Amino acid sequence: MLTLQKIDWLAFIGALLAAPTLVAILGGIFIVPLFALPLGAPTYLTFGTTTFILFIKLGLDNPLWFIPAGLIAHAVSIPVMDAWSVILQAHDLVEGMGWFFAPLWGFVFGMLYRSFGKKLDEPAR
Repeated sequence: MLTLQKIDWLAFIGALLAAPTLVAILGGIFIVPLFALPLGAPTYLTFGTTTFILFIKLGLDNPLWFIPAGLIAHAVSIPVMDAWSVILQAHDLVEGMGWFFAPLWGFVFGMLYRSFGKKLDEPAR
């Protein structure tokens, strides 16, 4: 029987907001992460949040699991990103950066979630 894990919501929200911001701050010297933040935030906060919740609920809360979680969220969000990038007139830039930043933000999210939260070993009810 599949038992769903509990989510430490305070750690989740903190890690969700801090991960892309931390990547932008630490990578700001390269300028590109600063552009990735506003361009990727809408899909990260919608598709990324949903995917991260699913992975945590399934017990896949090792930070390395959030690399494929980020890639899955990015792949699923491509139709939405296409519409968004037409508005911004930056189609190739938005989609191309997503393949790099989605797994990076996912991994940083996983690291932060693990460090912010406590292990909740009880299954969800």
